[in-house]
Amino acid sequence: MSGKPAEKTVFVVKLNSTGTKIEWKLYYGARLEATPYDLRLGRNGNIYLLASTRSSDGDFASTVYEPVTNIIFTIDQRGNKISSKHIQGSNASWDHVFTSILPTKDEGFYVLGDFVVEKDSVVKNSMKPTLLRVDKNGDRLWSRQFANLPGDLGPDIRLLSMKYSEDSLSVLITGMHRPQIAMYANHLRALKTDTAGNIQWQKIIKSATGGQTVGRDIIPDGDGAIVVGTEERLYTGGDYDAILVKLGPVNAVTGTVFLDINGNGIRDNSEKGFDEAVVKIQNEATVTTTQPVDGKFYLETDSGGHRTSVNPYHKYYEVQPNEKIKVFHGFYEIDTVDFAVKPKPGQRDLGISIIPFTARVGFPARYTILGQNNGTDSITQGMIRFVKDSRISFSSADPIPHSIDGDTIAFYFNNLVPNQKLEISLTFQVPASLHIRDTLKLTAAILPIESDLTPSDNTVKLDQIITGSFDPNDKQDNFGGNMKRTAVAEGAYINYLVRFQNTGTDTAFTVRVADTLDNNLDWSSLQMIQASHRYRLSVKGGNKLEWVFDGINLPDSNRNEPLSHGYIAYRVKPKQDIMAGSAIRNTASIYFDFNEPVVTNTVVTKISTNQPGGIGGAAETELTMTVAPNPNHGQSNLLINGMLTGRFDIMVTDNLGRPVHQTSFTRDIPDLPQSVPLKIERFTPGIHYVSVYQKGKVWTWKVLLQ
Repeated sequence: MSGKPAEKTVFVVKLNSTGTKIEWKLYYGARLEATPYDLRLGRNGNIYLLASTRSSDGDFASTVYEPVTNIIFTIDQRGNKISSKHIQGSNASWDHVFTSILPTKDEGFYVLGDFVVEKDSVVKNSMKPTLLRVDKNGDRLWSRQFANLPGDLGPDIRLLSMKYSEDSLSVLITGMHRPQIAMYANHLRALKTDTAGNIQWQKIIKSATGGQTVGRDIIPDGDGAIVVGTEERLYTGGDYDAILVKLGPVNAVTGTVFLDINGNGIRDNSEKGFDEAVVKIQNEATVTTTQPVDGKFYLETDSGGHRTSVNPYHKYYEVQPNEKIKVFHGFYEIDTVDFAVKPKPGQRDLGISIIPFTARVGFPARYTILGQNNGTDSITQGMIRFVKDSRISFSSADPIPHSIDGDTIAFYFNNLVPNQKLEISLTFQVPASLHIRDTLKLTAAILPIESDLTPSDNTVKLDQIITGSFDPNDKQDNFGGNMKRTAVAEGAYINYLVRFQNTGTDTAFTVRVADTLDNNLDWSSLQMIQASHRYRLSVKGGNKLEWVFDGINLPDSNRNEPLSHGYIAYRVKPKQDIMAGSAIRNTASIYFDFNEPVVTNTVVTKISTNQPGGIGGAAETELTMTVAPNPNHGQSNLLINGMLTGRFDIMVTDNLGRPVHQTSFTRDIPDLPQSVPLKIERFTPGIHYVSVYQKGKVWTWKVLLQ
């Protein structure tokens, strides 16, 4: 051990294996105060002490004047002083303070520290970290200064600890830096160099609280590293937490997606970010996706060749460039690309969603309605219509409704421009006369539907199950666990809501939500609706979703209950060929900082056999039918199953009931799925009805021809 019992002296003590006896003790002194910084055991068994003082006398005598004298003292296992080596900095007019050493095989050293640039023309007294390689005599072989990261690092950088990686023949270093934008907030910094001091990668871990975050020690972990540090809880009076960070070898693709109104391929000041899209990066082995937030995206990937592309939710836009090709030759590289989304004129498409919050017997129930212009035409006049369950009573709305007629509440809008959203907050009172497990039925629609390219998403239905006491970390769907097969065929989405609340005893600085999509879902149809806080989403393997809320600073419910909540709302379609009787299961895991996950309930959405026909006593168990895909462009299939056999007649009618197509098919084996092709591409786009007849019974299905 080494320490500083009084000014002017550094001492080293060796204890026995049980720590009960001092085997030997050494002292190193100078006229001014001396400070020990590091103590290492060399490969040859010698002990090396790094210490410094502001005088150059006594044990710290040096023939070269510097403001700070740095010495490496060599001691053998018996406590005998062998030698002392003066470590000279790169500029005698600067204050060099070396804080860490690594003995090398050739009995030399890596020496890490920082120095004060007293004559810096930009920033006075700024810290500049440096790494020296010295030989066994203490003579400098080379030095490397680690300058500011472009646009990020400020005037104060300190590197405190380092380790040598035998596997990768590299030096790992950690410490802190202070960004210019937050002069009182330190961020943890870690970097890796080769044996010549060339940086291979570096990483900044920002403070989640705005306080001090410092890397204290680092160990190699394959091509990455594990860092231990401290983080100040700035909002709790300056308490500190220990933090452990694992860094792995990755590359990153970052950039923006913006709505290019004038089509010049350049983002002008008036052009906004575009979030209604999926950003995909893929190589030969993996595909990772994300969705922009405020038009910005960030994706991590491995080495090799990659293609990055953007696919808008709706096919009303052209994207430039089509893709960006990048070859990452190693790790810790960053590629930046901006995508311009150019609208195709004349595309009309409105959409609507409901975000439900908990409905409890005797308590208020809150809902958020989101209407959006998904097309490229402005809608001069329109309306959002909400139909409540007749058993609940209206309390309030923001904005104020234009009309309330019984259970129907109407909101009018004018000049809804492309990509614009309308948000409505509604509150209702759930009466005490209702019961737990009762189902509320609500509907929202956005009009007009005429000329709308996807009328199926102009209406959304919500079947909400009433609860009693509830877990604030939960998940729910908008079908109340029962989705009709007709809704699947019409292209309806399942709207999922994941709610979370910090019920702990301190602020949660980071929240992570992990979710895996069921195999019965069409993963490619995933779309974000809204989240309570700014997030970063990544999708790996097609169905493994992870939302990260960095710096969310979610207060605990004891201190601020209203602000302790958060949520994620997204939607995804079931696969078109899913059979009646199938079940879709979904569960989310919620991580608050470094705590174990809070696992939500499992939402089970069953696909029911309800059919839109049934005229003439036709039974659902006798025959089930589906048209897929739906909507389609004239090429689809009629999927049949059930116990009935024999000849069946098919008639397709338009929206006015006029027959436009007839055919027939035969079923020979009961309870065996059968597919019958439907070719209706020559007919006028719009809504059509497919009816199947046998012996006075009829089954009917609605189809949208685009």
